[in-house]
Amino acid sequence: MNESVMMDIILTPLHEGVASGNRDLTVADDAVIAYPNPVTDRVRIHMERLRAGAEAQVYDAQGKLLKAERLTREMHDIDLSGMRPGLLQVRVRNGKKVTTLSLIKL
Repeated sequence: MNESVMMDIILTPLHEGVASGNRDLTVADDAVIAYPNPVTDRVRIHMERLRAGAEAQVYDAQGKLLKAERLTREMHDIDLSGMRPGLLQVRVRNGKKVTTLSLIKL
């Protein structure tokens, strides 16, 4: 009997710019999670604790700023539907902590 198993993968940075696909990883207070990756239309940014002035910036592979949004909730969706496919960098500033994550836009 063949059974297919589907599993959600959450990307959690181990340190700035590196992510793990382990869904059972405990999220630290200052950790930032971005999913899904690869992404088609919307990416969800999740933080355990939102700090005042939190923001996310999306850059293309050449370093051009494509979008900037203030984060007002611990879970925030960013619309990427109008962007070209390719590698994107999402820089999240939450208080004094800055985390940069790489995403693949399909």
